[in-house]
Amino acid sequence: MWTSASRLAVTRTFAGVCSFTCLALLALSLLCLENFRSHLRERPSKAYSHPSENEVGISRTVSVPSAVRCDRIELPWEYHNASSAPYNPGAIRHPRTGEWLLVFTYDECWYRVCEYAKTGEDLEARMRSHPLLLRLGTGAAPDYSMAATSATMLELDAGFDVLRERHGQAVYKAADWRPFAWRGEVYLGHWTAFMPIEERMSISLLDVEQGVVRFLYRFHQLSEEIVKSQRSAALERRRGIFKRRGTGSFKREKNWGFVAEGDALLVYYSLLPCTVVLQFDTAAEGGVVMRLRACYEQQAASIARATGLDMGRYEMHTSGHPVPWDVERGAAHRELVSMLHVRHGDYAHWGVRIDRTSRRITHVSAGPIVKSLDVRNEGFLSSALVVSSFAVLDLEVRGGGGSERVLQVLYGEGDRFGCVLDIPVDRIVWHAVDAPAMAWARPVQQSVEQRETTIFIKEETTFYGLPDASE
Repeated sequence: MWTSASRLAVTRTFAGVCSFTCLALLALSLLCLENFRSHLRERPSKAYSHPSENEVGISRTVSVPSAVRCDRIELPWEYHNASSAPYNPGAIRHPRTGEWLLVFTYDECWYRVCEYAKTGEDLEARMRSHPLLLRLGTGAAPDYSMAATSATMLELDAGFDVLRERHGQAVYKAADWRPFAWRGEVYLGHWTAFMPIEERMSISLLDVEQGVVRFLYRFHQLSEEIVKSQRSAALERRRGIFKRRGTGSFKREKNWGFVAEGDALLVYYSLLPCTVVLQFDTAAEGGVVMRLRACYEQQAASIARATGLDMGRYEMHTSGHPVPWDVERGAAHRELVSMLHVRHGDYAHWGVRIDRTSRRITHVSAGPIVKSLDVRNEGFLSSALVVSSFAVLDLEVRGGGGSERVLQVLYGEGDRFGCVLDIPVDRIVWHAVDAPAMAWARPVQQSVEQRETTIFIKEETTFYGLPDASE
């Protein structure tokens, strides 16, 4: 027999269950709605014009009809086997000899299979990494068929040991060797780290004939003004949170784009949302002087709609060094092309075009040029696709029929392989970007201070002298 009290208890229990179910359904509905809105925001336009039916879309960005594998660079077994791994390749044509040079980051003992990766006890072995050099001929493009016979492990000169001793460290690691040309020589922009993770950008000279990398300069911690200059306060407020890698007084510095302008060496420290250009100057704080800051806050919405690159939502990083876009003009080129990447479960790389005179961004690719999901990445970090270099080249069409201009992209796959990808430039769709309303700029100084070739140490920087500008 039900009493009034028991009926009331049952009624309250049933009402509570109904209320909880309704709230759960409401939360689930709101979550689905937010996911749908995020999908719409993230869905970029296609970066390529529609290919013919018998062509394979490399980065269709909306849906990939047929994922493809990259064209991997084959290396001798002694360098690429079960226990060692070259990855993140970067290529450049030597400005004096015309020879194509390709530099890999080479881990002598790949951390997935070596014992020290499991125990963490052998710190010296864990940090051991050398650049690997490939000499790939003097043709219109690198001859990758020579890779199997031309690989040489480069030595690191005494400058690296001096730097280590200066910091009182037992070991160091230098990696991500990306070549650029300056004053008739080839240099490598790379990071140099001390434990636990003091990663800062450095410059070294590539001595091809001697097979040696000669340390030149490690950048000091940048001023707070420069670090903050790459950020947009308006976009950060919209994003709500902005977390930089690194905490406290240390910020990890990687992914700088080096470009020579006459005798001066410029650094594209950031591309978007704010383009920040620095100039290498050993006498300045941190080793650089700011030359340009231009922010694209007002263009952010139109860029996101047209390209899928949401500057208010993601943190962007520079990929490789900017190179000439209009290569038919030679040294008188008016535009640079560069790339930036976003990490959000996938590595997605957009192209940007830069006016060489004003140094402002004029175009952004209408979608990612290459994404790790499109090429079915493999390796230790299956989602990692790290673009290290790119170049605009005129290549002969197979079977005759003239030449085709391509953007040749070299990237590391999964921290395990090196890949090359040719993208026809007429397949890339560009979104024009309006000029920023306000930009801060100073003229670039062509007279770079010269110093003797003896070691120069100031606080945390080490300097090995610059090449003669007349060389």
